[in-house]
Amino acid sequence: MTAEKIITLCLFSLTSICTALGQCPSTMANDNGNGDITLFFEPSTTPNDLASVTFDLENLNAENVPLQRFGNSYQTMGGDFSTATLTGDVTLVYDDGSTLTCNFIEGVFNDPTPVDLIAWSGSRISNDIELQWSTAWEENNAGFQIQRSFDAQRFEVIAMVNGFGNSVVEINYNYTDIDIRNRALGSTAYYRLIQVDFDGTQTTSEVIAIDLELDYSDFEITKVTRVGISERSISVYFYNPVSIQKVNILVADIQGQIIERRSIQASRGINVFDLGFQNTKGNLFFLSIDNGKTLLTKKISMHNIE
Repeated sequence: MTAEKIITLCLFSLTSICTALGQCPSTMANDNGNGDITLFFEPSTTPNDLASVTFDLENLNAENVPLQRFGNSYQTMGGDFSTATLTGDVTLVYDDGSTLTCNFIEGVFNDPTPVDLIAWSGSRISNDIELQWSTAWEENNAGFQIQRSFDAQRFEVIAMVNGFGNSVVEINYNYTDIDIRNRALGSTAYYRLIQVDFDGTQTTSEVIAIDLELDYSDFEITKVTRVGISERSISVYFYNPVSIQKVNILVADIQGQIIERRSIQASRGINVFDLGFQNTKGNLFFLSIDNGKTLLTKKISMHNIE
């Protein structure tokens, strides 16, 4: 059975072969007095079908060395490895020819990250964003949260893609963020992956930025949205065409009473600020944003904000 077939089996059943394929020895030693190297496994992960081992250590290179099992360990037979430095790669070779490479530092397994993410990218195709990523190794991988932001600060989960659990072959993933260009809150979309283990442990990828190529050039309000599920808090996005600029914000109710007045420093591109109306009555307000040259005004109805 090939490694690819074993991975397919692992997707549908929790057999012992799945556990064995995804586990490396916890430690190894060469102090048994017979010049052999012993590989020690945790009791629940000891494989039944190891045939040989290949060493690529700091002072030892040996291919397909035969093994014999002793309880929860495997030992080389008839070798002269008593002086081997136990730092480097050890490749387990199974009866069916599949392999698993493990890295050790002074005889202790160097536990890799649960997922070896070898590629992570995105591109705009028309109004959609196509995201692609690949893994070379997976262990206990429940899946990936895909998160998106328009200011590189506040991210929201937009999808969850299931992982392969345990894998020692390259796995390719993809996800399409449909029609995001027409729903964008800014001219750049930022994405990151949150890899989640079955035990809840999370690992965050680097952030990638994708230019949506929107035609913002003037000082303008681009969108108003709710903050989370709150009915009385909103986020206001606006485009600022210069690098740094003081912007004055004023909010008034329908009677003209000032609800809030403040100033912020706006950078070039999309900026965002939040407004809260928890302590006010009514659902209709008037917002103005002034950069000293242009005055923007917008009527805000709390009933019509997405």
